[in-house]
Amino acid sequence: MMSLVQKIGITRIFLNEPRERRIRRIQAQVLNNTVDIRRIMAEVLTLRVEKELRQQLDDISDAEEKDRSEVIRELLFVGIQERRVTHALDEYKGGRITLWKAARSAGVSLWRMLEILKERKIELQYGLEELRQDFTPLEG
Repeated sequence: MMSLVQKIGITRIFLNEPRERRIRRIQAQVLNNTVDIRRIMAEVLTLRVEKELRQQLDDISDAEEKDRSEVIRELLFVGIQERRVTHALDEYKGGRITLWKAARSAGVSLWRMLEILKERKIELQYGLEELRQDFTPLEG
């Protein structure tokens, strides 16, 4: 078991290590499958949830044989993506952005955005002005 002083010493050595050497060391660890790159890049996020929600998370993690943190990360990713799509569609339906810009804002391809419009039964609003706006970036 490492003492706190030893941990701090190791942290100092790691932080004082030249950037290039640190990058090479981390790359080697990733290539050798000795470290998960997601853990290096991860930040800690703390939140409070109701007991019922925590139980639902535990049920999902048990059913999928994943730890709770992994399930929460996956749910956050899906939720954020859905929120981005919903916001982009609201902007599109309000006539504030074109379909192309909505797709870019949502982080999906134009073809995927067209599929989403069809799935959600949203009418395509595309005329001559939208065509001009979509081609303007290509002209520059």
